[in-house]
Amino acid sequence: MLEAPIPEDDECRLQALDSYGLIDTPGEQKFDDLISIAAYICQCSTALISLVDSHRQWFKSSIGLGEVRETPRSVSFCGHAIQTGALFEITDTHEDLRFCDNPLVTSAPFVRFYAGVPLIDEDGYALGTLCVIDQQPKRLNAAQKLALLALSRTVLQLFAAHRADRRREYLGQMFDSSPSYVFVVDLKKMRFVYANPAAFRSMEMLGEQLATLEPHLVFDQVDYAHWQSSHKDEHTPQQEWQLRRTRLKRKAGPPIPVQLKISTTAIHGRPALLLIAQDISDLLDTEDKLGKAQTQAMKLALVASHTSNIVLITDAKRQVEWVNPSFTRLTGLTLAEVQGRSLRDLLGGSRDNTQIQRMQDALKKGRPVLEELHNTTPDGGEYDLVLEMQPVVDDAGNVRHFVSIGTDITERKAFEKALEDAKEQAEAANRIKTDFLSMISHEIRTPLNGIIGTVELLRRVVVPPAELLDILSEASNTLLVLINDLLDLSRIEAGRLQLEHEPFNLPRLIETAGALYKAGADDKGVILETVVDADLPEWCVGDGFRLRQVLMNLVNNAVKFTADGRVRISCDRQGQDSNGVICRFEVADTGIGIAPRALPHIFEAFTQQDNSLARRYGGSGLGLAICHDLVQMMGGELTVNSSPGEGSVFSFAIKLEIASSAGTNTELTTSSTEASVEGQLSGQRLAEGLKVLIVDDSATNLTVLSAMLTDCGAKVLACEHAAAALDVLQSDRFDIVMTDLRMPDMNGFELLQTLRGLNKHSSTSVVAVTAHADAKTLEACQKAGFDAHLTKPITFAALNQTLTHALGRITDSSHVANAQASYGTLPPLRLDWTQALKRLNNDKGLLHTLCKLFLQEHARYILAISAAIDKADLEAVQTAAHSLKGSAGYFGQNELLTTIERLELAARQGDSVACRHLSERLGEDLPAFLDAIRNFADHD
Repeated sequence: MLEAPIPEDDECRLQALDSYGLIDTPGEQKFDDLISIAAYICQCSTALISLVDSHRQWFKSSIGLGEVRETPRSVSFCGHAIQTGALFEITDTHEDLRFCDNPLVTSAPFVRFYAGVPLIDEDGYALGTLCVIDQQPKRLNAAQKLALLALSRTVLQLFAAHRADRRREYLGQMFDSSPSYVFVVDLKKMRFVYANPAAFRSMEMLGEQLATLEPHLVFDQVDYAHWQSSHKDEHTPQQEWQLRRTRLKRKAGPPIPVQLKISTTAIHGRPALLLIAQDISDLLDTEDKLGKAQTQAMKLALVASHTSNIVLITDAKRQVEWVNPSFTRLTGLTLAEVQGRSLRDLLGGSRDNTQIQRMQDALKKGRPVLEELHNTTPDGGEYDLVLEMQPVVDDAGNVRHFVSIGTDITERKAFEKALEDAKEQAEAANRIKTDFLSMISHEIRTPLNGIIGTVELLRRVVVPPAELLDILSEASNTLLVLINDLLDLSRIEAGRLQLEHEPFNLPRLIETAGALYKAGADDKGVILETVVDADLPEWCVGDGFRLRQVLMNLVNNAVKFTADGRVRISCDRQGQDSNGVICRFEVADTGIGIAPRALPHIFEAFTQQDNSLARRYGGSGLGLAICHDLVQMMGGELTVNSSPGEGSVFSFAIKLEIASSAGTNTELTTSSTEASVEGQLSGQRLAEGLKVLIVDDSATNLTVLSAMLTDCGAKVLACEHAAAALDVLQSDRFDIVMTDLRMPDMNGFELLQTLRGLNKHSSTSVVAVTAHADAKTLEACQKAGFDAHLTKPITFAALNQTLTHALGRITDSSHVANAQASYGTLPPLRLDWTQALKRLNNDKGLLHTLCKLFLQEHARYILAISAAIDKADLEAVQTAAHSLKGSAGYFGQNELLTTIERLELAARQGDSVACRHLSERLGEDLPAFLDAIRNFADHD
């Protein structure tokens, strides 16, 4: 089958076909009559009027095809016929290679004969065909062909009439819906023959009333006699005329001002006038307003001459045309002096070249400008001006002028300067407040040093009043934490807290942050677990101390507010690039949760859920506010998800640099709080035989530090001021000089410089002792040349570490003997099961359960103790030993329990050598202990 090719002008042909509005319209009898005649004349069973659309041939009329109204264009015979321009006849489709296998031939309607005449309209477009079809081979004679051609012309005439009717209908709809007033006048009868709805509404009359109305009574300025004489019939050339302003008279009411367009036309062959009137009431109102606006402009010009604001008018090239008197009063320049000068010259006093260039660029593009300028007058005076420049454009959009209005803000700027000065004074007052807080914290730390140091000394008593000491120690340290929190908050608010940038061990930091609260969690029956992503780098660079502070605060809160269940600390790697690794930290608990009303304020300072919680759990409400600000300083955002009774999840993500290698500790020493977390190398008699000179204006500090050093084996001399110390140093030598930084006569820095000037003391180690724990003070001590730094309040652990840094000493094997002498030789292991059962109210089943639990859990504590000792992390040793003590204590007093208790005591006192010795003894005693409880659990 050969498909008919698509004509090159097919798109135009389809547009022409569409203009007739025939496709998909109902059948019409007049077309059915024509195809019936065609079928009869040509003696064929089928006849069609077929219109060839883009993808189909559609039948306007058909006989012999039943209900079929269309077929695809690809198989149509008419698609071939419309391209011939003449009658297209196929006498036998079976013998024609183009159609022999056409579906219309091989199946219904089984076309054997086809003859079609193209329906070509007056514009030359073939719209379709008038065709006849039969199931037998045929050949039309000449008369049949002529008849078919004649019928096709009749079809085209009907098509044209249909399109004309359609256009008249469209025109009528357009006139009917038009807001303009449309009238048609029969020039022979001189009567209205048509008026659209808008016209009827304007005339306020009915159609029959309008028909009797003479046209000159409606439009009295139209020369109807002229149009009658010049337009006698439908063949007279069309003429048009327009009256820009006339009136439409109405039956009632005032005339309507209109613009009238007059055109000659013909109605059913009779000459007529088409009158289209447009209401110009709004236009006249606009003209009236324009006139008023011009009057107003004159008034504005008068105002511009008398306003206190300066007014400048320039041409399109920004050459000055006019200035008002206020300009002259402000600048001292008259209109005659500035007329013709460029605006750039007048603004030449401004020192901001970038601003001037920005203004020039905007004006070149015809854009408005609003700038604040500082300028000078010719005589050197200065003024400030807010200048607004607006382009004035013509109807074509071309800039013709610029109008500039300036407001003198010289006095306002002076007032703003006064406000800025007041603001700076207020900020200075705030800094004074911050300094005051720092000072008052120093004053509080001084008596605290006496309290905590005395507690440390009392703990060395053979039989200490332990309960009272614990209460005193806890209260003192609580007060110290509060002071540290207040200082941190003060530094953050003042913008004076700087983050460190040092290497730290990330997994160890996370583990130690949790280990501190393990014992407290165990006491409450709360499971505390730490989960660290194996993909995290071991060493990172950042402020490890502040990161640990955040985690410790979050874990402390989680344990505090969780009565049972669990607390989970986790850290996952979320991504990594060349700048570092993104770590997501999370502390989740199953505690009391946070009420929805409290969540928006949870990170505000001094805030807790309610007073009852504050009374029950304690706390200042500073911790989360500090954590939130610290995380923000690290580049993250601390968030919380919580529901009452279901627990809370605090999380944040920060980017940390990856350290190229493990960091080294370059600090002189650490605060007592950090020392308790990181663990310190210490020994009870580290200062044995050393001569130490202490200089401090506080008698309390002298007494406490002297006693602590004496307990460490040192020979101590105390001086209450620097002058006395220098007198002593003239005649005596000391291994270490420990000096307070703030003293009335000579501060610690000055004493250090004087001491370094004495040749015989060049090798003496000098330690700074101060209540200032901030990084700024530490940095100042390092730069000044101090060998170490000790922060008040002082503990034995911090003191021992400071001595180690100052002297560079390393503990030797002799300390093992000292440790054994201090903590005693331990007896062999024995278990008293009777005593153990009595402690459990003779509940043997419960004792069996405790034995099995100990067998399952002990390895975790032993491994924690061993790992902490290897890391010199004495706080973690104390935590793990305390937990193990709680488990072993259920079996009554025994030698293993005694070893654990002494290990916990050694860790608390900062004695790492004794801890290692006792952990070795723990390893020796444990197998026998395990055998004993295993035997009891299996056989008793």
